[in-house]
Amino acid sequence: MRGNLTVRNVLVGVHAWPQTDDVVFAHNLALGNRVLDCEDESVGDGTAGTDNTWRRNVGDRDAPGGICHPHRHDKPKPKHKKRHKHKPKPKPCYPWRN
Repeated sequence: MRGNLTVRNVLVGVHAWPQTDDVVFAHNLALGNRVLDCEDESVGDGTAGTDNTWRRNVGDRDAPGGICHPHRHDKPKPKHKKRHKHKPKPKPCYPWRN
């Protein structure tokens, strides 16, 4: 399951039932869903103790934790490393004010 968008669903955005086995969930975006954004009920040796593989999925609320990564609502601002010295602006020339 790859590249899906699930937004504001009544239950869960991306949901794997207990019977799922060796499914790869990759690059899915699940946000604002009522119950959970990402949920995997399977048990095994996959991602976060599930029987599936979860890679680069985005969702704010997941179970078990670690199958989806939180959505960054705002990008971090770059740090200004160096301060620049500003030169004073030259005064404009007014020939009629000599």
